[in-house]
Amino acid sequence: MVNSMVPIIRIGVNASEANVAHRVGSNVYAYRLLMELEKISRDIPQDQLQIEWTIYLPKSQQDDFPERRPGWKYKIIGPSFFWTQWRLPLELFLHTNGMHVFLSLGHYAPRFCPVPSSICILDLAFLKFPQFFRPKDLMQLRAWTDYSAKKAELIFTISKSSKADIESTYKKNSEDIPIIYPGVDSEKYIKREYLHALDTLEPNVFTKFLLKEKAYIVAIGTIQPRKNMVRLLKAFEQLIAKNPSQDTKLVFVGKPGWMTKEFDDAVAASPIRERVVVTGFVDDAMKYVILRGSLASVLIGYYEGFGIPAVESMLYGITPVVANTASLPEVVGEFGVLVDPFSVDSITRGIEQVIFNQPDPMRRMQMREWATKFSWVTSSRQMLDALVKKFGPETV
Repeated sequence: MVNSMVPIIRIGVNASEANVAHRVGSNVYAYRLLMELEKISRDIPQDQLQIEWTIYLPKSQQDDFPERRPGWKYKIIGPSFFWTQWRLPLELFLHTNGMHVFLSLGHYAPRFCPVPSSICILDLAFLKFPQFFRPKDLMQLRAWTDYSAKKAELIFTISKSSKADIESTYKKNSEDIPIIYPGVDSEKYIKREYLHALDTLEPNVFTKFLLKEKAYIVAIGTIQPRKNMVRLLKAFEQLIAKNPSQDTKLVFVGKPGWMTKEFDDAVAASPIRERVVVTGFVDDAMKYVILRGSLASVLIGYYEGFGIPAVESMLYGITPVVANTASLPEVVGEFGVLVDPFSVDSITRGIEQVIFNQPDPMRRMQMREWATKFSWVTSSRQMLDALVKKFGPETV
């Protein structure tokens, strides 16, 4: 029986963005926030605030989702075809069950929603660089994000840069666009047993991809035009031409995305093809082994809403070379090397600056301290606080 004097808030969540096996980018953001929201709400004393979560999915949840419990339940409703357009709205209209707010952990809110709506917009790359999106995807992103943003009472985003873009594009009030930074597992990175696990894995990873420690630079991200990987390849070719004695490789870590032909062709035609490694998708442990053994990480996408790989790089004391656009200067602070993503010469100089001037131990420590401020725990608390402040609680 619910204590009538205890405040309660009922939150519905579209967690489909998190419900995939191989998570990258927005999938990781949605999943990690979902996990931490469940943890912190479980720890709130029941005599202070009661939170009832209903997680909506078009198919059964992944095995690593939080388990069902009182106050945390799943509703699996199919079919998944145009799910946010008709099936999810229908379910909400038929069974609202006293819900106070519906949160979408992605761009798209239900087309029609009988309760206040909140969404997450990581960036507006599809408006800034439409040429890097397939026409069908672009049409959907524009139309569905537009109606979702206009109806949303809160829009969560991931940087000051993205917030400014959302505010000006959708004419929203600044206070209704909370910044919820992505996080990193900083405690996990420094635990002895985790580092030992990476040490154990390292020889296999290096053998698999023919790598040597501190003899390569790494770019992490889904292979797609916006990530600017063809220009990075050209910059690397220029670097090797200028420094032919350098025994350095370029490693691309990430699964194929869309419009990859130009990248595939550029790699195949590269005069230094033997120095270029394309790993495809790898799990987190393999990714971290590759990252911490690198000379530098490179993230020079034309437009990044945040840039988790740059933060992960700093946690290992690896200097990130990043584009001087959008959120990346904000994310790396004084610890990254900024380059013009449209200039091969600028990218080449940035990489040279890092590989020939490796950070000393003090600089690495400062870099790690900066990176640890990006925490999933902190971010999830800020998201929950914003939801409770805006939509509840109320006594029942």
